[in-house]
Amino acid sequence: MSRRTMNWKFVESTLLVVHGLTLPDAKEWDEFILESTGAGPKMRQVLVFADVELSPVQRKQIANLVAQAATRAVAVVCFSRLTRVVVTGLGWMTRIHRAFAPTALNDAFEFLRSTPTERAELLRAARAFAAELGHAELLRYFEEPGGPIERHAAR
Repeated sequence: MSRRTMNWKFVESTLLVVHGLTLPDAKEWDEFILESTGAGPKMRQVLVFADVELSPVQRKQIANLVAQAATRAVAVVCFSRLTRVVVTGLGWMTRIHRAFAPTALNDAFEFLRSTPTERAELLRAARAFAAELGHAELLRYFEEPGGPIERHAAR
């Protein structure tokens, strides 16, 4: 399914979420919440690529989702230093959220305890989502020579 503002996929026990450059469309957000509710073991870890700020209602919905699913780790990868500071503050409270710059993607995978197979699939899907959503900066990062997709495909 083609979406305009965000996309997601379950890869083994990890939920991958890639946001575009604009706030999530209300219909897409509702679809995401509906599909993620009750995910349980499919959502032990969450990998998010995002540089958008969620509304207070959306943040509460996410908090409820991760609590309900007993999610043990949420890695948020973003270019924005400010967003990483906000996520770091959230992590102090929740103990499961951690922010990473794209250059620290390997650290995010370690935090999530992703297997090499999961890493490769998460990166393939994230790259496809970045292209679909028109997120040029994220797409350039994925496609750079010797970048994360090449590094993880070689393992």
